Amino acid sequence: MVDVGIFHQIISNLAEGNGWIATITGVENFWSDHFSPSLALLVPFFKLTGNSPLVLAVVHAGLVFGGVGAWVFLGERLPNLSPDRRARIAAAALIFGIVMDSLWANLRWGFHESAIAFCAQSWAWAFIFLRWRGGRGIALACLLLAVSAGSKEILLLDGAVAFFILAYNEFKSAAKPTAVLSATLALLCVTAFVAFTSHDSPEKKNYFIRYYGYLGSDSLSALAALFRHPLRVFEVVGGAELLRFVRDVLTPWLALPLLWLFGRRGDPRPRTRVHPAVWAFAILPSFMAMALSTVIWLRRPSHHYVLELWPLLAALTLFALARIRVHRAPELWAFSALLFLGQDPWRQLIEYARAVPGTAAIRTEMRGISREYSVVADEMTGPWLAARTKVSRWPDLKPFLPRCPDYRVLSPTSPSDELGPVSFKDICRDYVLSASSPDTVFSGGWRVYRHRPPPR
Repeated sequence: MVDVGIFHQIISNLAEGNGWIATITGVENFWSDHFSPSLALLVPFFKLTGNSPLVLAVVHAGLVFGGVGAWVFLGERLPNLSPDRRARIAAAALIFGIVMDSLWANLRWGFHESAIAFCAQSWAWAFIFLRWRGGRGIALACLLLAVSAGSKEILLLDGAVAFFILAYNEFKSAAKPTAVLSATLALLCVTAFVAFTSHDSPEKKNYFIRYYGYLGSDSLSALAALFRHPLRVFEVVGGAELLRFVRDVLTPWLALPLLWLFGRRGDPRPRTRVHPAVWAFAILPSFMAMALSTVIWLRRPSHHYVLELWPLLAALTLFALARIRVHRAPELWAFSALLFLGQDPWRQLIEYARAVPGTAAIRTEMRGISREYSVVADEMTGPWLAARTKVSRWPDLKPFLPRCPDYRVLSPTSPSDELGPVSFKDICRDYVLSASSPDTVFSGGWRVYRHRPPPR
């Protein structure tokens, strides 16, 4: 149910005109938890499919490999190269994207809003570095970077830095309209970040305190602490962990983006007036948010946070490959991705396909519970019960207060109602319950309890 169920509930309720409902997260309105207006762009897919529980998986794959398509687009148009060299770099980008372990791990994890940013940024950097179709291409890139910035609050800072650099680049190129547009969007990103981080969540879900509390209670105090006590990060996070994180970030790209820091000037290079290494500052906020966090899994390539780094690193890598004189460099880079492939996505697809017939019945039965009813359900129900206004993970009953949920849906291994929390007994004590046996047993031993209102 996390994360796929959360996003399915949000977007399906948007499609139904119910607003940003996110009871699975423990808040009534998702905007009190995260800044993700770009999720609204997925509403048409939900409307077209009738809020199908499968739609997010398909959209997720489309966004990820749509971003890879931008890498191929960039490779095919690298400036000052022969057609053969371009074709080989584009083919290497395609192969690399198809076998990249991090992308497959993220697909297996499930949809997250970072996938929107990944696709949008991949195309934005391609348009900016190629200066594709001049000012119109830059304007389109601004739109895509705005979509990325609207995916998550930390991406507002990434977007602000990118827009400031782009504004300077456009000013140097004497392109005043796009310079003004970029500068305006940069200020809007900063304003939105300050406004969003200034409000308190009604549930006091302070992610900053949870992740960076050792530095301070907010962004400003954390920055001040970094300047005063920089070694504090090594004490809390650990030097070995930070080195591992840097290694994980650079390894898929064979550290080729560093060529722009230490390599000589020359062609081919992005068609920008700003040095390519300067663009790396556009992912610095996300990089620092991952590096400074006390939560280890935020730094792992299998987690969705890295999707915020890959688009720019991919674009810089393609230009770096074009400058290397080794004839087979593109092929060696693509082959390296196979060496780091820590899972077998093709075998996983076969296993999932074989499991479909065995789970088809339970999925159909779950969808038979009308969306009008409130449900508290086991974590493993995923998105199949999420398209409703009131749904939560068992045993969290806060979203239903002061009522009792209409249904409980428990897996064969979930604790029985006798072992449930005291709050469940308090809230539902006046309801007609099936105390020891479920009303219905779904396929695979899943238990369904119907909570009927007390008789009048």
